[in-house]
Amino acid sequence: MKLYFDTNVYDFIHEKQEAQSVREYLATKGYEVLASDINIYEIWAIPDRDLCTSQLSVLTSVANNYDSKPQSWRQANEVLSEVMKLRPYWIEKSPKVNLVLQEKMFLKSHLENWTRAKEPFIPPASQYAIYKRDYEKGIAKEAESQRALRQFILKYGNDLRINLVKQKDTDRHCLLSEDLPFGPENFWRFGCWKIFYDAIVKRIPESRDYADWLLPYIKDKSFTSPSYSVFWMENVRAEKVQKNRISSLVDFYQVKHKIGHGNFGDQMHACYLLDVDIFVTADKPYYKVLLDLDNHFPKHAKPILLDRSNSSALDELKKFI
Repeated sequence: MKLYFDTNVYDFIHEKQEAQSVREYLATKGYEVLASDINIYEIWAIPDRDLCTSQLSVLTSVANNYDSKPQSWRQANEVLSEVMKLRPYWIEKSPKVNLVLQEKMFLKSHLENWTRAKEPFIPPASQYAIYKRDYEKGIAKEAESQRALRQFILKYGNDLRINLVKQKDTDRHCLLSEDLPFGPENFWRFGCWKIFYDAIVKRIPESRDYADWLLPYIKDKSFTSPSYSVFWMENVRAEKVQKNRISSLVDFYQVKHKIGHGNFGDQMHACYLLDVDIFVTADKPYYKVLLDLDNHFPKHAKPILLDRSNSSALDELKKFI
């Protein structure tokens, strides 16, 4: 049985000082707990260095495995496979050697992050500052986008439309036109369209990972092609881009629930619903979002909500696993 814990679960275990007892219980059950770079980065973001260190110790004590690749790499590879199938002329005849070497370096660094976390190592504030700035900027943009979308929904209801008519207007992402009805299917496609356009064409810092994974292999101007919108809105096969789809659908359903600071990261956490048997969170609004995904992904991990008012994180876990 493979489990994935949202970062707030490690915080719950830390609060109750139960890392060792939780690890021992999971070991007796033979359960694997998969950690991610998202867990590490969210803990590294804790301003209190002592708290950060102790939470890293909880993470590396409870989790007994680490994802070998970042979810952004897996998402980018889904897109690359679809490009190779549907738009082969967007692919470079020969990969850009310098960027391929850079990609390998980034993947090596990803694995080293787990080794560092187990020390436990915390990046110097100056080293982490750029990442944190871009990450926080991404969170702020996502939260603002969701607020605006919620207001549009309240005002226009079923008349809300997604506009992708003019390439020059796409930076504004106007949602009111006669083109595409607003709903989960068009929303996840539009969300993916925007994420990869922003990463490859606009090169926005908070989406740099996608550029790192794709630019070695695709031609620079591919995503400015007139057929780029058709690629995402019509051609891409949903079953071939499941990780991209699930993260964008989380974005869609978060609009229905309270917006929290972690929404940007939550979209990436949700990708692990496709990798494990049980997904554990202690965030009630996020749990409701995960339940909304049932109709879209019949085969995914069972989401479990822990009650943080319980005096024991271990006892709470034992109710479910």
